[in-house]
Amino acid sequence: MDYLQAIQRFVDSVEEHIEEQIDIDRLIGMTYISKFHFYRLFTAVVGITIYDYIRKRKLICAAAELRKARGSILDIAVKYGFGSQEVFSRNFKKMYQIPPAKYRSMYAGKDHRLGELSSRIDIESIWLDIQAKHGHVLVTDHHEKIENIQLVGMERLSCDENVSTIFPFIESFIQQAEGISNRKSDTVFRLCYDISYIGETAYFKEMVAVEVKELGILPSGMMQIELNGLNMMKFVHRGKLFQTNKDNILSTYHFLYQYRIPASNAKLTGELLLEKYLPTFESPYSDDAEVEIYLSVQ
Repeated sequence: MDYLQAIQRFVDSVEEHIEEQIDIDRLIGMTYISKFHFYRLFTAVVGITIYDYIRKRKLICAAAELRKARGSILDIAVKYGFGSQEVFSRNFKKMYQIPPAKYRSMYAGKDHRLGELSSRIDIESIWLDIQAKHGHVLVTDHHEKIENIQLVGMERLSCDENVSTIFPFIESFIQQAEGISNRKSDTVFRLCYDISYIGETAYFKEMVAVEVKELGILPSGMMQIELNGLNMMKFVHRGKLFQTNKDNILSTYHFLYQYRIPASNAKLTGELLLEKYLPTFESPYSDDAEVEIYLSVQ
């Protein structure tokens, strides 16, 4: 699937509706990529979030209106969906370092079209950057089908903002995993599923588990799940997952979404995200750390 062209279609639609209240969910739906993956792809490839991109484009268009000296500041604020002059002025000053009225007085009649065009997405240059780095990263990938895996573990409700608690959650589970009977191995599985969104934040059920030979009596606080007939794209990341000052597992996914997935023909779904930590895994900061990452595909 051409993910970069999907991003291009999305931003083209944003431009067509820049003076309207943009329905992000509808535009994402037109790309035929799940929200879970599209948000991550967009941020990784473009460098800013969807919300920040749309706000930036609206402010740039509003600045063009100010330079043309047409309409009041309130009219321009409402035209680009900021609701009030106060909200518009606050966002405008954050981006341009001066309030709208001063910007108008300083730049009225001046042409800044080059700056406006340079802020738009350039898929060709992004693709050249991806191609340049695609062969220089320590990641391998292939397709794999998951059949008849029985898991027992602990589940919690989580979201993207809880990334700093992932490894403490895994460590807490490992301490209690001795009570699980019929364990097949010491490999630890981490699953994210039942994904929904509030704004750009993903909320989901998160489970940390081990594989068992058969489902049986559950230790207190544990649950069981069976994985069967799942088509997955598997990535193996070798080396440090994070730098010492970046305790954020999303750094690894940003890397995949920016450099590997855009070069893939697989069509991702939002059904399941799965990670496997082999018994040899010691620390996300270790030079020889290895984690298997599985994304569900059609």
